[in-house]
Amino acid sequence: MSPFEQKIVKTIIWFDMFNYPLRAEEVLWYLYDESGSESRLSDIQSDLDALVAIKRLQSKDGYYFLPGRDNLVEVRKERHKESLKKISLARSATLLLRILPFVKSVILCNVLGYLNAKPADDIDFLVITTGGRIWTARWYATGFFKIFGLRPTKKQTADKFCFSFYISANDLNIKNITLVSDPYMIWWLAGLLPLYDQAGYFRQLLEANSWVTKYLPNVMLRYAGSEIYKFKVKNKFQGIKKFFENIHFVWCERFYRLIQCRIMPRGLTSKINEKRGVIITDSMLKFHLIDRRQDFADSFSAKVNQTFK
Repeated sequence: MSPFEQKIVKTIIWFDMFNYPLRAEEVLWYLYDESGSESRLSDIQSDLDALVAIKRLQSKDGYYFLPGRDNLVEVRKERHKESLKKISLARSATLLLRILPFVKSVILCNVLGYLNAKPADDIDFLVITTGGRIWTARWYATGFFKIFGLRPTKKQTADKFCFSFYISANDLNIKNITLVSDPYMIWWLAGLLPLYDQAGYFRQLLEANSWVTKYLPNVMLRYAGSEIYKFKVKNKFQGIKKFFENIHFVWCERFYRLIQCRIMPRGLTSKINEKRGVIITDSMLKFHLIDRRQDFADSFSAKVNQTFK
């Protein structure tokens, strides 16, 4: 295999870990190439055909995958259908979230951002908030869904709404929370799906994290098209939103921060900044008690080494 063909296979290996075969266009978007050189779809297609010819990859219904993994095509199709159901629920939830004070952007992330969700999966949101108002935004967003039993529990996660990642609009670059080797976070940024976006905050998020193109030089092609924006809800009722924001003075932010820190589970606060899974600051709230990024990185490295030994 040529060095470029190895990069294609390496990309396929990562997504194989999540039972997710790729179309040629997606191989282009998600291609892991630390040279930073942009590629053309025609070149990707040519190399995919060559890799299938030498049996390093297989193809079915326009999807590409590792040898012996043809069952993943049906898996992906079923998960796509399931994901559309969950996105419908997420859009309904976003109709409320869009009018809550200081919520500037609501974005689907993790497996649902790739439309690769299983029936038992919850619905993960990344929420961008007004700078200096992250605690107020979380008080209303997380609090409302908690009151009505719509948050995940130990016994029930399917179709529940998970608000485990808030980020402030004045500090959108997440490079400082990445691990030394962090393929998960790199490809996580490549799989975002915006549902609500006030005044272009989603685009600002992408620009603040343009460092990801050092590893995925073609990823912005995914965000340049219209396909991923088709699920967005309209920016209605902004007058109501502005009214709610105007009645929240600066001291409200300090009050909501104090209350939330006091009621936060001890198991969560004890993990603050431990391996960067739980981060609690005035510009970022990240609540991932189980952060498997290092495990994914190690597993990925092992699979790549095994493939090219």
